Amino acid sequence: MSIYPNPADDFLNVSYSLNESSVVTFEILDLLGSTIGSPIISTKQQAGENVENVDLSDLPNGTYFLRIKTVDGSIVKKFILAK
Repeated sequence: MSIYPNPADDFLNVSYSLNESSVVTFEILDLLGSTIGSPIISTKQQAGENVENVDLSDLPNGTYFLRIKTVDGSIVKKFILAK
């Protein structure tokens, strides 16, 4: 999984690969690991390479984590929001 740009402004692009079709959930976490709001994206994706555009326009500047959950498990990546 890769995220770009980092630091991000209003949007974050997430590129990831799936071994099989799966429901994919994206969550934003603060520095304490608490989820900010509800999952921002939860959708079924096909196997192979996928790219999502995550809207960050409602968040203030700071350091956050993006957690992606699939049937295979979850991955967490750190990013900085600097508008």
